[in-house]
Amino acid sequence: PALAHLLPTPLSPSVRTHLIFGANTDVGKTVLSAGLLRACAPAAARYVKPLQTGGPSPDADFLATYCPAAERHTLHAWDAPVSPHLASRAERRPVAPAELLRGTNALLAAAPPSSWTLLETAGGPLSPGPVGAAGGTWRPQADLLGPLHLPAVL
Repeated sequence: PALAHLLPTPLSPSVRTHLIFGANTDVGKTVLSAGLLRACAPAAARYVKPLQTGGPSPDADFLATYCPAAERHTLHAWDAPVSPHLASRAERRPVAPAELLRGTNALLAAAPPSSWTLLETAGGPLSPGPVGAAGGTWRPQADLLGPLHLPAVL
């Protein structure tokens, strides 16, 4: 894919990383993530949310309650409880696809050996990602995160 050249850091095969997709928003992705992270104990566990709408960290806050030992990372957050393409436009805080991919890859590459990392999307595979500073059309999150080549749970 066109964004694959932006991944300078290969991910370690000893780090088990999975992409968590749901059919839509509010269908239980975070509850599933919490259950999986709890099942990973005592291994190091990490939760990464590249795109968050509806406030700074409601999903990470939920994980803090049910998986307090897990590291939690939210890369880009908007207050509006709408899809990232609408929130990034409305709040005038764009995120370019390259920026999203680089930031996500950097967090994944920093995972300790033999750890578990769950990367949860905002909505489903075809849910729109944010719109970059140049405007234009949105891309589905599956396309934006596809260059990471992660196994997915749907």
